[in-house]
Amino acid sequence: DFRILVVEDNDELRRMLCRMLADGYSVVEACDGQEAIDKMDESLPDMIISDIMMPRVDGLELLERVRSDSARSHIPFILLSAKSSVVERIEGLECGADDYLTKPFSASYLKARIRSLIRQRTRLKDCLVAGNPVRNVAEKVAEGDDLPMLTGFDTEFVGRLSDYIERESSRPELTIDEIASSMNMGRTVFNRKVKSLFNVTPVELLSAMRLKRAESLLCSGDLTVAEVSYRCGFTSPQYFNRVFKSHYGCTPSEWRVNSCKASVVGQQA
Repeated sequence: DFRILVVEDNDELRRMLCRMLADGYSVVEACDGQEAIDKMDESLPDMIISDIMMPRVDGLELLERVRSDSARSHIPFILLSAKSSVVERIEGLECGADDYLTKPFSASYLKARIRSLIRQRTRLKDCLVAGNPVRNVAEKVAEGDDLPMLTGFDTEFVGRLSDYIERESSRPELTIDEIASSMNMGRTVFNRKVKSLFNVTPVELLSAMRLKRAESLLCSGDLTVAEVSYRCGFTSPQYFNRVFKSHYGCTPSEWRVNSCKASVVGQQA
């Protein structure tokens, strides 16, 4: 379940928000930023929606704490405020908010913004599983693609994770626990972070990166399909064929032939 943490000190508005979101998401509520911090380790939210003006810990301080925590910095964060001036909106976005909504707002608009942020994460995954992930994201953002910005922590996390998987993915015995340990995280926190950043599970991410590497090796034409399968960490050529066909709709041999034809046509053009 996609879990949203709703942080709002107005009891009536908080309950309304929770009811509004309960039909599509798992919802956890907190009455201020301090309670949200206390609940985060247990609730492991996939998104946070928070008011700004609150006692103890306000929304901006909560946002800053989330963005400065390597285990939570990836969490999409929507700020809510009764203040609508450009200065306040800029302050919220510069602190790292993914969106800033001015009260009052419609339920349909809030849900649309949530769906938009989730779609951004789906597109982000396509950049992160291929080639140089950090550079791919930076180039897409520079071109005007509506991708979520990576925080410093997330840029480092993505780079380290990609490097580790690239280096170790040829080992069939590589486990998710081993990958999580290399990131200095427990498996539960690691799973949540990967799912939020890449919109896939760690197992799916590992498989996707192995297949991307297989693409490159198949294109080179220097290795047999069996050799490619072992180089990419698959336990057997038969298993590699099944996984590859499930993902691409054709066998590795067929993909190699079609890829070569496309390459030749492109060169002739």
